[in-house]
Amino acid sequence: MTREFDSENLKLWFAYHYRFRKWKETASRLKYRVRHRSIEDDPFELHEEIQLCMRVGEILWHRYTKMEERMVKMTDAHIFERKIRRDKELHRRWMRELGEMEARTRDYLDYLTYRDPDPIQ
Repeated sequence: MTREFDSENLKLWFAYHYRFRKWKETASRLKYRVRHRSIEDDPFELHEEIQLCMRVGEILWHRYTKMEERMVKMTDAHIFERKIRRDKELHRRWMRELGEMEARTRDYLDYLTYRDPDPIQ
């Protein structure tokens, strides 16, 4: 007897999939803000938002993979394989890009807050 997807697991998977998509949209908005930074943008706030987005991405992905482990045990899991693989690739790419943005903004903040230890008098 084959075991169908139980609706709880399916609902959970779609919820995480939806949250992942929302996280990706947030990351792309941050990427746009970093590239087209205006005078009004507070670099410290932007840096905090990038770090928060990275942390949310890590937590969300941890939960998503746990859900994936549940899904793999079911008989019709092949239906979702392509979506899961695509999400993994997207997550890897976005986390790398967020890491690069975080490093760039950190360097910029270091530049803004640098104090010369021996200023010219």
